[in-house]
Amino acid sequence: MKYIRSIISLVLLLSCKAVLAGTAQDFSILTPENRALLHQYELQLQRTGDSMVDGESPKVRAAAYRRFVPALHKALRVPGSFQYSFDSLKFMKQIIPEDKAFRLLNWLIKFEDGTYYYVGAVQMNTRDSLRLLPLADRSSKLDDSTLETAILDSKHWFGALYYSVAVEKIKNQKYYTLLGWNGDNMASDKKVIEVLSFDKSGAISLGAPIFSMEGKIKSRIVFTFAGSSTMLLNYIPEQHLITFDHLAPSDPKMEGKPWTYVPDGDYNYFIFKKGRWEFQEELFKNIKKLKEAGE
Repeated sequence: MKYIRSIISLVLLLSCKAVLAGTAQDFSILTPENRALLHQYELQLQRTGDSMVDGESPKVRAAAYRRFVPALHKALRVPGSFQYSFDSLKFMKQIIPEDKAFRLLNWLIKFEDGTYYYVGAVQMNTRDSLRLLPLADRSSKLDDSTLETAILDSKHWFGALYYSVAVEKIKNQKYYTLLGWNGDNMASDKKVIEVLSFDKSGAISLGAPIFSMEGKIKSRIVFTFAGSSTMLLNYIPEQHLITFDHLAPSDPKMEGKPWTYVPDGDYNYFIFKKGRWEFQEELFKNIKKLKEAGE
């Protein structure tokens, strides 16, 4: 399994490096000819992707991955590809923030032991060349005790499958707050609130000290809960809230053992105020006040 993980990391890194330079074409325009070309690439990617995700053995899935990633990058070289949605690739999440600065392409590969490897790449919305920034999943290597305060880079990503994004601007710097799922292990899952930003050189930074929770400042929020359960974590743009289930041990004797935690029927939330996501309890108690504030 370690060999397969190494192959996955290497293929993603080398393929992304190969397309960073691009060519002097207008990548913001999708012509009918290029749309037809991208459709052909999509059909190829769909066939290979099915084997990559549902192949009968690890070797089959790894071989399909080695074909899929270079083929995807070849498709993304086509001018106007940012506007092409690749709708048939159901396994691949595509997250585009409100300002359309980039598209995050994101999927996972499942291993026989029930763990996952997460694949992510950020395609910038540029006019004159393809700029693709890979994310290298290091979930299994990161220290849980410092995860919520660490500032990470694209080579040390806490891998997740993202499904929502919000854009915040703090002192002329944009921060993209991502909500995602991480299948931790056979016993537990995680939900994560991650922050993606770009430094002056255009490199990716992951995490930012913009979460205020129970007297502490955190760079990301990670929830751990029983894998047999489901935790809700959602962004509500109308009220500018991130809402989530309150977790508690299924048995009081299991306090402090997060793999036993399940939603207990209460809901808490973060609200964005003065450059920070501020933690608040009892969503339903405050819902009327929040609705009035959003009107």
